Amino acid sequence: MPSTIILVRVFVETSQIELCEQAAVSVISMFEQCVGLSRKSINTYWKSPQYIEIFLEFIPKEDSDAAFQHIVDELGQGWNFRQSSLEKWAVWTPSELNKFSISDVRWASVDLIQESPFSSIM
Repeated sequence: MPSTIILVRVFVETSQIELCEQAAVSVISMFEQCVGLSRKSINTYWKSPQYIEIFLEFIPKEDSDAAFQHIVDELGQGWNFRQSSLEKWAVWTPSELNKFSISDVRWASVDLIQESPFSSIM
């Protein structure tokens, strides 16, 4: 059975990594009923040092599509959605109408990635 992961990337305009650590803990706790955390990193973004990147990798506990939708619904409003045969993703950028659960976010994405059933053959 193919495995599925959900990747969350949030770019916050701040120099205070501690605030991003606290935000990550809050985000993780918001979703612990539908996903398990498999990886977390919080670092200064190499392309733009004024941003801190929060990277979270989750494994859905049950319905991956429902977990994906729950995450985007809780994180913010104003997502742009796309989908392919093995991926679904949402991208968020700030605007007057778009809202996000963490302050000073400049860009965010949530990706639902299903491993190809053929990837284990190679």
